[in-house]
Amino acid sequence: GAAAAAVGAAGAPGSSNTTNAAVAGGAVAGATGPELPSPLAGPEMSRLWRAELGELRGRCQLPRTTIGVVGNTGAGKSSLLNALLGEEDILPTNGMRASTGCPIEVSYNPSPAYQAAVEFLSKEEWLPYLERLVEDLRGEDGTLRVSTAGECNTRSEAGAAQAMLEAVYGREAIRRPGLTLERLRAARSAVTALLGSTLQIRQHDRRAFRREIGRYVDSHNQADSAQAWPLVKVCRIQHNWKLLSAGAVLVDLPGVRDANEARGAVAEAYMRKLNAVWVVAAITRAVDDKTAKDLLGSSFRRRLMMDGQLDNITFVCTKTDDIDWTETLRDLGAEEVCARSHTDPRVFAALEARLESLRQEEKAAKKAKAATTRKVGSTQRCCEKALREARLLERCVRDSCRTAE
Repeated sequence: GAAAAAVGAAGAPGSSNTTNAAVAGGAVAGATGPELPSPLAGPEMSRLWRAELGELRGRCQLPRTTIGVVGNTGAGKSSLLNALLGEEDILPTNGMRASTGCPIEVSYNPSPAYQAAVEFLSKEEWLPYLERLVEDLRGEDGTLRVSTAGECNTRSEAGAAQAMLEAVYGREAIRRPGLTLERLRAARSAVTALLGSTLQIRQHDRRAFRREIGRYVDSHNQADSAQAWPLVKVCRIQHNWKLLSAGAVLVDLPGVRDANEARGAVAEAYMRKLNAVWVVAAITRAVDDKTAKDLLGSSFRRRLMMDGQLDNITFVCTKTDDIDWTETLRDLGAEEVCARSHTDPRVFAALEARLESLRQEEKAAKKAKAATTRKVGSTQRCCEKALREARLLERCVRDSCRTAE
């Protein structure tokens, strides 16, 4: 519009720009020739047009809609995202660990290659985090209490903190006597050397890509070796997923009710950047409003309210196919189950009779096993008693022989 107005003004009757209009007209007419005799507009007008063109391009871009996905351990959060993307295991799934260790952003890129940018914490960001982890290990007497037996119990604050410290510095370094915050600050390793850096990953093969990013975002690697996942600030994954082509960005967030305060705070800090929040829970838990509130937690609900996000919450129920068939049969009845599953009632009755027969066989087998176990135990006790008596008799015979000599 501005360009047309400028050209129109240049060619207005009686205008001092008539010459310029002629030059511009000549430029347009000569555009079909081998080269332009003169520019269409001066430097000032060119800058104006370029600015307008940049603004128009910005308006043409699809708006970015960021959706945060949160949920407790084992709720099926990462499995849900994998299913939405049509992938098998792009995002790490593990129902045994505390939660996702860092935010994982998943967005669209027209390239067919899988791309990731793994951004690590800076040293300035890691040191306060390290101090909080060490404080979680401190007992009531002020000393650091480190578990030296087996795996850490990540359900407790101290156990989760120790697990993260062992992931970064190695199990041997953490469980060695004399652990102090100063010693950890001074520690240098291949993992801590990643602080402040951003790692770019690009693979066309999905499995190779998954293995590569798994080294940095997956926390169920070897527990006795140093790992980088606690130092990851955010992992951004891109691919030409059609689901995200309209500008949606899915963010797999750490658990908002994580036992470790520092890791749980990552999700809360990210809330300010979100346009919507999905709370993922197994359908057996998200059965009523009270349970839904319990899933969020009071501090998380308060944070959502302060950030004006309460109206942007969506509850997503997973594991809908994980049902208790006995409860379903009792609630619906055999006739309704047959109607919904398109099963012949006679076939259903035959299967139910066969199932009952197998239950009786199982019951009889368990009873026989228990009787056999008792019999074996009784026989074993008799054998042990006979062995003790034989050894006693042997000692008596030896004593008698020595006396006779």
